[in-house]
Amino acid sequence: MNDFLTGAGHFGFGFIGGTIAFLLLIMSFRKNLFVQLYAPFVPFLCGLLAALPYVFVYQKTCEQPLWTNIFFFYSFAHCHDFLVSWLANLHFVGLVCGVIYGFIIIRYIWLVRRVRRGGWYRKRRQ
Repeated sequence: MNDFLTGAGHFGFGFIGGTIAFLLLIMSFRKNLFVQLYAPFVPFLCGLLAALPYVFVYQKTCEQPLWTNIFFFYSFAHCHDFLVSWLANLHFVGLVCGVIYGFIIIRYIWLVRRVRRGGWYRKRRQ
């Protein structure tokens, strides 16, 4: 196993962080249609943002340039023992991201069905 995270590990780290932000957004802004429709893209954008420096940084050591911290604490996550032990395995990252992706798809299908049935602002039965 590597002593540092690979690109998939960084994507998984960003994807998990983006999922937390996604869940907070859909819970906080339940009545905002824009947030409900576009919040599922947050995990993918965060994952891409977190993995972006892996493409451009050729150093595979733990000494990363300071500017990489703007990408989801890239230099911190690159050699963090806990993250490396969990996210260095490509199969585990694929499984975790796949389960989260399945949740996002099910939630999105539920949202579309709800909007088709009664519109966005339907009255609740008493």
